[in-house]
Amino acid sequence: MGRILASDGGRTFTYAYWDQLDRVAHEHGVGGEATADELAAIDRAFARLLDIAAGTDTLVVVTADHGFVDVAPERWILLEAHPELARMLVLPLCGEPRTAYCYVRPDCHHDFAAYVGAELADAAVAVASRQLLELRAYGPGPDHPHLARRVGDFALLMRDGWAIRDWLPGEQRHPKIGVHGGASAAELHVPLIVTHL
Repeated sequence: MGRILASDGGRTFTYAYWDQLDRVAHEHGVGGEATADELAAIDRAFARLLDIAAGTDTLVVVTADHGFVDVAPERWILLEAHPELARMLVLPLCGEPRTAYCYVRPDCHHDFAAYVGAELADAAVAVASRQLLELRAYGPGPDHPHLARRVGDFALLMRDGWAIRDWLPGEQRHPKIGVHGGASAAELHVPLIVTHL
């Protein structure tokens, strides 16, 4: 990094991604000791970066791509426990365990919404994906031409503290504590640090 900052080749843009925090938070949860250790390592590395960049006319921007929440093991819904619901799908669940996209058989749309409302109401809400598109839930646009195809017919929006999983045949099962992809403040709000050195 020091070599880049000392370069006299004009303006540059350097991007760095710290990849271990996501893995550790999935495995150990937001409040896990290993997660706290990883955050401390990030803090130390950031302090070193600021020391190296001091006085170099550098703009430093730090942010995260998403937040995290923990989900207790008893609050994971496994699709295999709901075979009637699974039979209504033409593809496995897609997306995230906190917002699952559902590709539903055309003749089952009503039954799918009714099943979720009756059997999973404490944990999830089924929202027609076209409603999310109309509400601009994915941002102000313009939409990618394939966006509507990527979000299925329904989205299962998980309530606070809940997640859903659809294991594929032969997939190695790896339980998670920390997850993301939902609409809670803890998942949507991320830090933004901007400083000029």
